Amino acid sequence: MQTANPDSSSNLELLLKLRVDQAARWLEIHPFEVIRALVHADALPADLRLDTQHVESVRVEAGLELWWDGVTIPESEPELLRKLLQTLCERLTTPEGAITRCDNLFRGLDRPRRFFLRRAVNELVRMGYLDVVMTTRGLSVTLPADRSAALTQLTADPQLLSALVAVIPASENIG
Repeated sequence: MQTANPDSSSNLELLLKLRVDQAARWLEIHPFEVIRALVHADALPADLRLDTQHVESVRVEAGLELWWDGVTIPESEPELLRKLLQTLCERLTTPEGAITRCDNLFRGLDRPRRFFLRRAVNELVRMGYLDVVMTTRGLSVTLPADRSAALTQLTADPQLLSALVAVIPASENIG
């Protein structure tokens, strides 16, 4: 009968941990940002293997949010585009969304929807509704308090919203 290796439990723990690149893919960020967040939180493990507590620490420290979980988005245009814009603007007009990492706006969406939403954010910045600022967490978008009411009005008025959708170049395969 063979006895278990006393180090086998620590080997199993290593298998359950993520490499930095795996955690980065899971969180949809660059591996450098994983390291930066862990260093800032003074939580960088010596072996660079991350357990769930490390990954959660990165998520919190880096300000990562999932804006699109649980949001039902229609499949066809133009309802799809309107819903993306309405949801984006609703999130931005909440106190939590008043300033957020730019990539939070797109995390969790498929490529065509990301493409459209990036163009929409660029248009909202160009129109003066949103500002882009650099923060310690990275490039961020902010909704100044004095523009919140105007952005809410934009998304509440079907004609204004349709006009905005019409000027944003959409991907060929969005719907």
